[in-house]
This record gives sequence, C-alpha cells and structure tokens, in this order.
Amino acid sequence: MNSAEQVRLELSKSLALKLDDVGAHAIFIGGSVAKGWADDYSDIELCLCWEDVPDSDTRSLIIEQLSATDVHLSSASTYEPFEDNFLVDGLQIDLWHCSNEAIQRFISKASVAPLSIGKQETLWAIQNGVVLKNSELLEKWRSTIQFPRSIQAIIVESHLEVITSCDLQLHAKRGDVAILFGLISGIQKRIVYLLFALNGSFSMGAKNMAKSLSALEIKPRDTWKRFQEAYKAHLSSCVEETELLIDDVVELVQEHLPEVRVTELNRFQAFRRSAWSPTRRAGA
Repeated sequence: MNSAEQVRLELSKSLALKLDDVGAHAIFIGGSVAKGWADDYSDIELCLCWEDVPDSDTRSLIIEQLSATDVHLSSASTYEPFEDNFLVDGLQIDLWHCSNEAIQRFISKASVAPLSIGKQETLWAIQNGVVLKNSELLEKWRSTIQFPRSIQAIIVESHLEVITSCDLQLHAKRGDVAILFGLISGIQKRIVYLLFALNGSFSMGAKNMAKSLSALEIKPRDTWKRFQEAYKAHLSSCVEETELLIDDVVELVQEHLPEVRVTELNRFQAFRRSAWSPTRRAGA
C-alpha cells in the first residue's frame, strides 16, 4: 500500500466514524482506493447503503458533520445510486447513496446481457469494496453476486469481435497515425476488458492497466510490455505486434472459453482492402 492510498484509507475511516449514526446500514470504499490504484491525484469514492434514500435534511446533516466545502448535491433516486460531490480538507469526495432496492437491481443485472463496463465496475465495488461499516445485508449481497459463464462468454465475444475487425494495416500504409494509434489504444482497452471477463472477474475499468494485468492469471505473455512497445515501433512493426497480440488473445479464448465462436471472426479477413491500380490492356 503506497502513501497516497494509506492516507485516503485513513481519511475514509475517519469520515465513516462521523457518519456512523446517520442511518446508513453499511459503508464501503470503491474506486481507486479499493482497487489499490490510488495516487496523489485520486479522489475518494465512499458508498453508503440505505433502507431508504436520505432526505434533504439527512444529506445536509452529513455535509455538516464532514465539514465539507464546495458542495454539489445530485437529485435523489431510489432506483439508481446517486452521488454528492464535495471537498474535505481540499480532497475530492464522491459520496454515493445507494438504496437497497438500487443495489438489488444492480445485482440482478449481473446475469443479464449486455453488461456494460459501468455496471461491471459498480458490481465489482459492491463485491470487493473496502468495508468500513458492515451489515448482514451487505454480506448477503457480496456472497450472492454471481458472474455466470454465459455472460462471460457474451462479453468476451463482443470485445473479440471489435479487436479482430480493425484494418490496422490499411491505416499504417496510409500513414494515418492518429487513426491508427486511436484504434490501437481502443484495442488495448478492449483486451483488458476481455481479460477481466475471461478470468471470471467484473471489470475494474481501463485505468492503471499495468496493475490490472498483473493481478490477472489468464493473459498473453508480457501483455503490458507489448502494449507499451506498440507506441514505440515503426508503423508496420507496431501493427504486426498488435496483430500477434490479438492472435494470442484468441488462443486464450479458445482454450478457456471454447464455446465462444472464434472461427466466425475469420470472416473479417475477406474485407481487408489491398492496393489496386488499373492494368494496361493488351494492345493498348
């Protein structure tokens, strides 16, 4: 644990103590602090679980108890988590209010496709966040969250289709570096999202890929190193290495999720463009 993470964890604990009697049955930390990614620029995401969402008086009491400044209050919702933003001692705090109904709805979505990255990150936080105040209901949620293999396969296939459909060679030969590196950046993010699902984990997002990849068991060799080298190589080498990495990802999918229709991805090869120029007719 680095110093930035430690100081944010200690501040979160002190804030939770001040909020012990406001009526939330559980409090936990999400975001970069829970993921072990915190640095000097990180905020704190503090999540409060409620039987019923707090009224304006309770939210005002919370602001007062935390000695918060620069306050921005969101519209309350029973059906979705919502956040209030403010500063405590100059540090950004995102205070999430989650009704039991909203959390239960999120958990029910874990077995329904499509499962967006945002939904996955919320589910990851509920399941893995740092608990500051526990409750039987929170323990129940954390123990019952499932990531069905069928949904894993759907997520893997959706990302795999995108990363295998990009015509990188075309943009390299044209010298379209902005388009090319934009595609490569997108492919790398998709690979990370895919690998989370392939490892049976909800996505933690695309930030701090090096740490994310180090925690994943199933991944291509030297994935992070190969990500970095893609931006340093000559355009043709950059494309070649990226396509080799994609091939390695496809092999891992075939090995660990054979039900994914990898063979159908070859159809994109038929649409690759090649250079064309008119030929002289005989006798012309």
